[in-house]
Amino acid sequence: MIVCPNCNHQNPEGATQCESCYTPLPTTTSCPNCGATVQADASFCGQCGYNLLPTPEGEENQNPDLIPTVVPPLPDLVFPDPIPDEEVATVASNPNSAVNLQKSTPDPSLASPQPDPCLK
Repeated sequence: MIVCPNCNHQNPEGATQCESCYTPLPTTTSCPNCGATVQADASFCGQCGYNLLPTPEGEENQNPDLIPTVVPPLPDLVFPDPIPDEEVATVASNPNSAVNLQKSTPDPSLASPQPDPCLK
């Protein structure tokens, strides 16, 4: 049975167009490795993964699981130098620095909610 990609109607083997919607049906063939039915324009078998593409003369058909992977060389890791404790202390004690780490006193008006004057 060939299932129509447009309406999912099951058509008999050998049909060239769907009996229900007249959509052209894909041509099928069998996988040379496992015998499963595959579309004629498929690159790999959906059942076993066999490479269905023709290979140039002199090369044998490769199993897709055995295709070598090329990994580019990676650069060596570089660890940054830690900031010395003297620099941290200098930045914290300098009031003109971009980061001022001095403690600030909280605004007392923000400490507790103000009573609503409409509720009196």
